[in-house]
Amino acid sequence: MNAGAQKHRIFHWLSRVLATNRGSFSRHIRLMAGLLCLVSLNALADTYPATKQYKVQVGDAIGAYLLPTTFTSFAAAGQAAWNEYQIPSFMPYAIKLDWFVDNNCQSKEEPVFSRQSQSYYQGIHAYLGYSGSTVTQCSFTFNYVFIGWECPYGGVYYDGQCVNAPPCTPPTTRNPATGKCDQETYTLTLTPESATIEPSKTYSFTATVTKQDGGAPSKPVPVSVKVEVDPTSGGHDGTHTSPRPKGSVSPADGTNSFPITFGSTEVSGIHTITATCDECTNGPQTATVYVKISGLSEIPASPFYVLEEADPNRPGKTKPIGATDNHKNNHYATQTARTQLFMLAFKYYKAINPGKRLYINDASLTWGGLMDDDGNWAPPHSAHRLGDAIDIRADSVNKKDGEIPLSLFAKVQDLKTAKMEPEIHCYTSTGGLVMAKAANPAACNGLNRGRHFHVIFR
Repeated sequence: MNAGAQKHRIFHWLSRVLATNRGSFSRHIRLMAGLLCLVSLNALADTYPATKQYKVQVGDAIGAYLLPTTFTSFAAAGQAAWNEYQIPSFMPYAIKLDWFVDNNCQSKEEPVFSRQSQSYYQGIHAYLGYSGSTVTQCSFTFNYVFIGWECPYGGVYYDGQCVNAPPCTPPTTRNPATGKCDQETYTLTLTPESATIEPSKTYSFTATVTKQDGGAPSKPVPVSVKVEVDPTSGGHDGTHTSPRPKGSVSPADGTNSFPITFGSTEVSGIHTITATCDECTNGPQTATVYVKISGLSEIPASPFYVLEEADPNRPGKTKPIGATDNHKNNHYATQTARTQLFMLAFKYYKAINPGKRLYINDASLTWGGLMDDDGNWAPPHSAHRLGDAIDIRADSVNKKDGEIPLSLFAKVQDLKTAKMEPEIHCYTSTGGLVMAKAANPAACNGLNRGRHFHVIFR
């Protein structure tokens, strides 16, 4: 039996029950509730709130009938019941004044009681007066308002709900408030909204499409993904000689919910991942990736080393030693490196070369990562990425202020500890890098091209 036929039979049966045996109403209500449980509990697959409606039964001591109109409020149904009320012939002088739903003629409010049933009812009382007299009375009528529930989109009624409704046909979905099969609408999210990772690492994001009720779409909804990078982020200023490398996203497209792997390059900076869903109601969603070495801070000033020199392009101004137009801030390091540098400079100033300060060249950029001295997104600096390596001027082919004299190289190298290792770096005539470490301290003897101390702090 379909929902419409079942509803009609229930209303018809209830009207006969009310007309013939008002006193046994509660017993019939319990029987009907049991019937509905048997019908409705077979399956609760698709559920939505039932629509409340009001019917009017008009009757007298002989019989009763239902008005054909279905009302949407108790007040409208009660007024209709009152309008249909006929004053009995044995009250020829009575006139109709108003209608009420309780025995005291004091309230028009809808009854508050409820039962596990299809319907409940309330009798209408007439407030009568008598012509030529002030005497009034509250009289019971045989008219009733009873309340039923309709399932306009299929299913059967149970306890205020329409259950076992036929599923909506994709791509529509059941509106939980109205029960109607609405066209699906979609919302895109990209999580997390931000992440911080180190250079040359990966991180996982998730693109998710949901429909309006929070569930998964009933069909594949395409999403595309791309990534862009802020060209001047991470300590890279000015114009480089080639386009800046940016991280990768994989996959570049998918449907509904899928993971996205972001892969960073060796260059620090800010990347923006954008996920776009043309069928979604919200705009493209973005996530920000901060590619950096965390915990780096600028090397503080000290009486035992020098951080700045005259800027040849700005008379009367200074700049950090080793800084370029592409990298204006090159003196960032870890807390350990900053502390150990101070101790090294103090020993040099006090014992190795009294009264002389060290001249500090490159450390790391603000966020670490690749330091491309030539502005081409490539070494020569293979180190200086983690904030744990600092270059110091030393005797080289291009004489500069504050160089550590060649005669003191060995003494500086002898300061090596478990937390600090002074190396000497230099270059061959063809540009090859040579590193003089503890095992080969004289490797840069005779090679003064770009020679400097490269100190590693642990």
